[in-house]
Amino acid sequence: MQLLSQFQVQTILLIYHKIAHLGKDRVDALVSEFLAGGCSFKQDKNGFYRMIEIVKIKIISRDSHILCEKRVIHPDGTEKDVDRLPRKKVYIGMLVHEALMACMHDDLGFAKDSYSVKPEVLTMDTRESRTYPGIQNIRTIHTFTIALKRDEEVSRTHVVNTNDGLVHHFSWTKNNPYHDKKV
Repeated sequence: MQLLSQFQVQTILLIYHKIAHLGKDRVDALVSEFLAGGCSFKQDKNGFYRMIEIVKIKIISRDSHILCEKRVIHPDGTEKDVDRLPRKKVYIGMLVHEALMACMHDDLGFAKDSYSVKPEVLTMDTRESRTYPGIQNIRTIHTFTIALKRDEEVSRTHVVNTNDGLVHHFSWTKNNPYHDKKV
């Protein structure tokens, strides 16, 4: 059993108060995300905000193909078509570099010597959460560009099973400028 701090208890009560209208399952999911370190919260005179940090990775092959996530399969079998760059959430206490390496090595299976990393671009945005309507997300997005050193990496298929039961399907596509804008 997890022992909660007074701050955690106060934050959980605030979450229940702010999104109780979404139902018990959504509230429980958000509380679990908070307790796992997947987000934090901020409240000021303007509102209640869910703070999340994301590493987004633009992986470019030597012949200018880009690795994109194309489909997500949920634990219940439902599928969602997506068209976005690989990404990883940065958990509380985790360094941005650790999230980048976890995505590249653990999730996508690239060897450490198979690519080079270009400097990151940092952006922030605020928008309403699609998962938790009524809560604004403040997202800090660290975008890295990865240049592959070997052509054979492009022939690989990338299917990632995450610990939340999701299955992510990735494929290589020709360079499309809109991938820089999609998060």
